[in-house]
Amino acid sequence: MLKRIVLSTIAILMVFAIAYSYCVDACFDPSNLYSIEVILNKPGIEYNLSILRNINNVIEVRENVYVYRGIVYRELAVIIYLQGFEDSKPVLDESKATKFYPVIRIEVVDKNLINELEKRYSNDLAKIREELTSMLRYELREELKWLRTIGVIKGITDDDIEKIVQKTYAGYAGWNRRLMYYNGDWYTFEYLVINGYIQSYLLRFAGCSIQIPTNTLPREPPTTTITTSSMGEYTTYSSIPSTSIPIYDNRLVTIAIGIGIATAIAIFIVFKHR
Repeated sequence: MLKRIVLSTIAILMVFAIAYSYCVDACFDPSNLYSIEVILNKPGIEYNLSILRNINNVIEVRENVYVYRGIVYRELAVIIYLQGFEDSKPVLDESKATKFYPVIRIEVVDKNLINELEKRYSNDLAKIREELTSMLRYELREELKWLRTIGVIKGITDDDIEKIVQKTYAGYAGWNRRLMYYNGDWYTFEYLVINGYIQSYLLRFAGCSIQIPTNTLPREPPTTTITTSSMGEYTTYSSIPSTSIPIYDNRLVTIAIGIGIATAIAIFIVFKHR
């Protein structure tokens, strides 16, 4: 009887695990394939995101999270947010963060663009990625220059911008594949962890990135070109925000661990009573 109960429990847990695997896939952000993302953590780069509050056609989704339509391509959206760091590496739990750095993410929000590219290149993924990379790079270059011009970021040079642009490709986005600065150059976080330059962890899934409110996203890009002489202080990092911004969510990791432990215990009980 006990064996039957435990076996039934294992079966239920396995079904739940399978369902969980789909939850992970659902949590994986497919828009990362059509996005680029960069953490501007190079020493000397300063930021003042509050300037964006005073610009037309920019939405403040949450505290220190801003979204607007691309200044070059209307099919793209730009997200500006802060990423918490501890010991020179990004952290999921922002309560542990000691520094915050600005992040820029650019992604396709007009799915008609993807459909058009699929038709043009007969679903050749390599060619589609090449076209998107060219488009996203151009947008990134202009966005970084514009953000510098209006004073949202300071201390980033033309050389910095060009190095970032040349290092990024469509799909370099999300927790694992975002670019970040390390020892004089820009690399994906994944590369730095795998090669042992940073002692940290990669996510099995991209994490639930913040959703872009496409229904409220302005049709036009930002229009104001304000000066920043009296817009507040710049900082190379901030104290922990009063409201943490969970750009990436690791709760599903805990669920997965719990499933694994419960399954292991159930199997142990079965063999013990054989």
